[in-house]
Amino acid sequence: MTPVQRPYLCTGRVTVVGSLNLDRVAHLPGETLTGHNFAWISGGKGANRAAAAARPGAQVSMIGRVGDGPNGRTLDWICSRWSSPY
Repeated sequence: MTPVQRPYLCTGRVTVVGSLNLDRVAHLPGETLTGHNFAWISGGKGANRAAAAARPGAQVSMIGRVGDGPNGRTLDWICSRWSSPY
């Protein structure tokens, strides 16, 4: 009998300094220029690394900067859903 593999767990602490972005993504079928789906997707190299470190259980702190416009407020809201901003 093969032992059951457990998911990798990380109990360490990670601090990520990097970018947070809000990307605009349009899904275009084939070669046409008319899109049918449009989405705002959060990301950025720093934010993606922070999310990847948090998935296996690391305690993650993110240091980055966002603007005070609508995109920055959206990123603030997204980050607040992950955990406390302080």
